[in-house]
Amino acid sequence: MVDQPPVVMWVRFRPGVVGLTRRMVHVVPVPAGEVMPGRLTAYCGQAFEPGLAELLAEPVGAPCTMCLLLWPLPSPEEVTA
Repeated sequence: MVDQPPVVMWVRFRPGVVGLTRRMVHVVPVPAGEVMPGRLTAYCGQAFEPGLAELLAEPVGAPCTMCLLLWPLPSPEEVTA
């Protein structure tokens, strides 16, 4: 069985919470279970407290480079299997 990459959300700070240069799009793993945790944490370690983040339907805007580098994608062997 091939492991699938984790399901993710695209998240950034709401307008006015931080300056424009910090409003990059982060990759956040979808929490397991049915209860949303009190805080979301991106792969880069950026935490989002309730009410400070907006969920995006797609990755639009400047991406967080560290999130992209740390996002666990499947290996080439898993993709071709």
